[in-house]
Amino acid sequence: MTYIVTKIIKGNPYLYEVRSEREGDRVRQVFVRYLGREGSEKAERRAAEVRASEEYSPPVREAVAPSEVETETLVTPPTGEAIAKELGIKYDGIQEGIGMQFTDPQTGSTTYGNTLEEVEARINDMREKFAEAEIKPVEIPAPEPEIISTPAEAKDYIIKKEPEPFLPTGFKYMVYQSDGTPMYISGETQEEVEGKLREGHKVASVKVEVEAEVAPVADLPTFEGSMFTAPTEIVEPEVTPTP
Repeated sequence: MTYIVTKIIKGNPYLYEVRSEREGDRVRQVFVRYLGREGSEKAERRAAEVRASEEYSPPVREAVAPSEVETETLVTPPTGEAIAKELGIKYDGIQEGIGMQFTDPQTGSTTYGNTLEEVEARINDMREKFAEAEIKPVEIPAPEPEIISTPAEAKDYIIKKEPEPFLPTGFKYMVYQSDGTPMYISGETQEEVEGKLREGHKVASVKVEVEAEVAPVADLPTFEGSMFTAPTEIVEPEVTPTP
């Protein structure tokens, strides 16, 4: 014959189905199954099933006081396999110095415990934490704006032949944009200047212009030492006759 007992653990009531067995002059309680935490839907449903069975035979007191549970009842603790089967988890065996180890397939987490209610409380706690972590929104940083570089367009250029008194040839070649903006690219030959231009710029077309006549080198000012001098003409002073 079986009946229901209540065991208080850490201030919480838990229901168990047990049966009485006589050993000589002594009667002891043998664990049949864990029904759940008192007041929960699962525990009430299982307790109703126990009371409706033909083997149910309640003692004079079905609910046992906490102090009496600890001193008078001898409930055989469930095995690791029984706990795992009851809670729908995996029993991993006994770890020395820790106790029975279990793995929850729902969360993939491992926990320990030596009683069904202890393992159940830890499993439920882990599942609640996992549920909170899944609900918490994850902040995704906004993507950085993509910088798209626009390739430079080919332009029209003008190479002008200009006077340059300080070169032996007396002239130089200078690069300008089509609107007259100087490019500050110069050289002694047209090929040299055009090569420099095409190395660093996209060129659509090049037009060569001669801006002015080139001054003869012989008539240009010269440098003597560190002093700049120009050709001079010696003029003799006029002498006024004395009367």
